[in-house]
Amino acid sequence: MKWIIGLLLVSTVSASRLPNVGSNLRILKNIIGSLNEDADACSDYFDFACGNYSVTHFDDPFPDMYQMLNHKLNVKLIKLIEEIGEKSLEASSVEAKVLRFYHNCREAPPETRQIEHYLRLTPPGEGLTWPPLTPSGTSWPKNQFKWLETLAYLSRFGPINVLIDIEISYNWQNSTEFLLNLNKSNAQIDSAEVRKILRSMGVPSERIQNIIRLLLKLDSDVSNLAQEDGRGQIMSVQRLNSATGYDWQRFIEIIVGHPIEPTLFRVEIENLPYLTAITQLVDSYDGELVAYYIMAGFVRYLQEDTEFGRDPLDCIQDVRRNMYVASNLLYREHFLTTLPLYTKEIQEIFEQIRHQLLLKIERNHLGLNAEQKKMIYGKVKNTVLNIGNMPKGRDLRSFADQHYEDLEISSADELDFAREHLKFMEFRNRKEMALLHQPDQNPKDYFDMPSRYFATSSGPYYLPISNAIIFPYGLLQEPYFLPDSHDVFKFSILGADLGHELMHAVDKDYMFVDSHGNHNEFGWEIRELPRFQEGLECMNRSWSAKLAERMADIGGLDLAYSAYFESGKIRDPTIIKKVSPEQMFFLNYAQAFCTDGYPEDDEDHDEAKLRLELIGSGAAPFDRAFDCRRNNTPCQLW
Repeated sequence: MKWIIGLLLVSTVSASRLPNVGSNLRILKNIIGSLNEDADACSDYFDFACGNYSVTHFDDPFPDMYQMLNHKLNVKLIKLIEEIGEKSLEASSVEAKVLRFYHNCREAPPETRQIEHYLRLTPPGEGLTWPPLTPSGTSWPKNQFKWLETLAYLSRFGPINVLIDIEISYNWQNSTEFLLNLNKSNAQIDSAEVRKILRSMGVPSERIQNIIRLLLKLDSDVSNLAQEDGRGQIMSVQRLNSATGYDWQRFIEIIVGHPIEPTLFRVEIENLPYLTAITQLVDSYDGELVAYYIMAGFVRYLQEDTEFGRDPLDCIQDVRRNMYVASNLLYREHFLTTLPLYTKEIQEIFEQIRHQLLLKIERNHLGLNAEQKKMIYGKVKNTVLNIGNMPKGRDLRSFADQHYEDLEISSADELDFAREHLKFMEFRNRKEMALLHQPDQNPKDYFDMPSRYFATSSGPYYLPISNAIIFPYGLLQEPYFLPDSHDVFKFSILGADLGHELMHAVDKDYMFVDSHGNHNEFGWEIRELPRFQEGLECMNRSWSAKLAERMADIGGLDLAYSAYFESGKIRDPTIIKKVSPEQMFFLNYAQAFCTDGYPEDDEDHDEAKLRLELIGSGAAPFDRAFDCRRNNTPCQLW
């Protein structure tokens, strides 16, 4: 395969004859920069397609394409905010609030970023301080400490996942009903981090060692509590009280911020035995130790929720995390003036991807009966592509003004980083909790307030409640999307991503949810069909705990390839001489997986090298493109 780089370099002259010369040449340059001519595409495609990526991108402040897009978006917003700062703004405007928050991040005194300062602003109860902040020579008043109320109060800053995991979910039987979900916590104590925190607060070393020893014992006891498999149970608070022998009313009222009627207010319980056991266990422990345990978990959550840095890139990340609607609006207004044209083209590509999946369902490889086929066909047919994740049918400027109307941000002479950060955490959580007060909401109108991860990411994702693919504005940048580039480049990355997310609508985890976001038994039936199970086993030959993502990788690439090469809609298939469109498709596709060797942790997907190798190892089109002599049997689901 060594010949291919030479052909790419020589044949850029051919590319220059195309009307889209600039865009195509820039994409080709990316591909050439990543290629390793000493590797073999058939035996190690990752090394072949990405072997020189780390050399070419040695000085880049990002590990891969998606982080590159994220970085470019951040840089644009920083420049915009600096320009806004030179203008006279109305104090209540979105721009003014963004500017004040950004300025607070950049200029607040360092002492307002200290963990001790955060903890003084969030005491564990009225008249209480956290144990390490107790004045010297006095005992911590453990008799005044009510751990469940403390947990509820701290949960108003977000899902801190300490002892009890508290989140908003929705009723799988009726997607218009949002519920407070209570589940077993899966968080564990990091002894090194706790030691660092306690040292910074002046706790003596011998005391720290004893506290950590006891915390690890409590942590182990919590982890070993009874678990229950199966679907969640929806019940009234009154029934929860009866089932656990514990009064949860005050706990829930603090979280939701208003009084509740226990016979009417409904919650979703994922693990009833755990909720019974956790209250008994924690009540048996010393109150001061429990306070240390909750404090450690809360600090961990705080540290995950901010960059804690003061440079422009750190602060713009905090702006995007805490003011998602505002940053999204400003980016759209200032950098996406041709958005309607982009939207039209991306929607057309998506329709061709969708058409390929509908054809597969029609061919009925799985042997679906009429009802199963109708349900899954209808779900795919009704999957929505939401570009930008902004509410539909609304004036976006008015929506943003209304969204932030009750948010007050301190002026430049009252800078306090922790205070403003906590204010925004509570603001974000309050917006999410408001869903509990909006009965009978149409899931199709549901605006997804993304998690802190998705708020600062440029990656697309699938939202089962509204059967929608969220496609962030950050993707509308090169090299991911160049509107005047050759179609093969658009289908090979953007199209494969759309296919990936569409496959989530019919994967093993979300197939049982219909197009309205409701549970559907036909999905469970499909998942148990022999051919579907055979496809899963095939894809899991190299074991993975992330099988749904592997399904989406393999299936999404197949949909994109079919949409481009088998739809009969290819325009000008030749890009450069002696390099086939099929080779170019796979070469450009690989760019989405190239990394500098140090990608960020990804809890959802396999490691990038494995993802690319598995996708190519069983694909007949790939073997044909690179003349690979293999006997691999491709995995098939749909």
